[in-house]
Amino acid sequence: NISGQLEPNAIYAYANTSIINTNKSTLQAFATIYPLGSDNTVNWSSNNTSVATVGSTNGVIQSLRDGVVTITATSVKNSTVTGSF
Repeated sequence: NISGQLEPNAIYAYANTSIINTNKSTLQAFATIYPLGSDNTVNWSSNNTSVATVGSTNGVIQSLRDGVVTITATSVKNSTVTGSF
């Protein structure tokens, strides 16, 4: 199969740590899209932008203050396919 031709059906979203310093630190988010070889383009979002924001296309998380946040990757090709951490 040609890369990008398969329909994504699952996303595993993650970062190398689940805790970041609130002193305006950044953290890179990653996404593995399944099946492997499917379109791997995602949009990132934060459920609490007062705690942390995330670059919608680059997955860079910026901490703003203490708190809990869920970061979600959503498939561009199929918006019903998401993964969060």
